[in-house]
Amino acid sequence: MYLTDLAFNKVESEMKTAERIIDEAHMMNRGARPRSIPLKKAEIDEIYKRYDVDENGVLEKEEAKKFLKDLYIEVNGSDPDDHTIEGTYKMIDESGDGMI
Repeated sequence: MYLTDLAFNKVESEMKTAERIIDEAHMMNRGARPRSIPLKKAEIDEIYKRYDVDENGVLEKEEAKKFLKDLYIEVNGSDPDDHTIEGTYKMIDESGDGMI
């Protein structure tokens, strides 16, 4: 296998992971529960409260990015780069208002 093939496979794998995280974030943003995250509403509320540091009921950009980073680490076992987190955040902040 050529080095370019290995690199392509790695990028493709990372993209699939990012797409899955984005899909789950979209579902959670709409109030749905992804099948891969079987949590009760109380558990989701507790997780949400952990990241809503200023307790205003929404996740501002930095709070949401912290959540996405921790989710990525939980799913992948490694730190995401800033580009991955920023791109994921932009995709789930559909209104562009900086809040989720």
